[in-house]
Amino acid sequence: MIKKNQLKIRYAVHPGITLKEKLEEMGMSPEEFAIKIDLPVEVVLSILNEKSPITSNIAIKLEKVLGIPASFWINKQINYDILTN
Repeated sequence: MIKKNQLKIRYAVHPGITLKEKLEEMGMSPEEFAIKIDLPVEVVLSILNEKSPITSNIAIKLEKVLGIPASFWINKQINYDILTN
């Protein structure tokens, strides 16, 4: 029996978008957040602008500051990488 190809629409959201939404929810600027998370503001802005990935080290910092598990951030990044590369 031949199965018809099924179109599966998949999309991934860069974790920077999720982070941006969280910061807006908290009323925190990227500059304030950079200080709180101990990262250069350029790195934070690069993530928020979907130019840089969230690494495991950054994910751990996000967990400590935001209380969102590092695995959440890493999984979002992996899914984004798989579906966009």
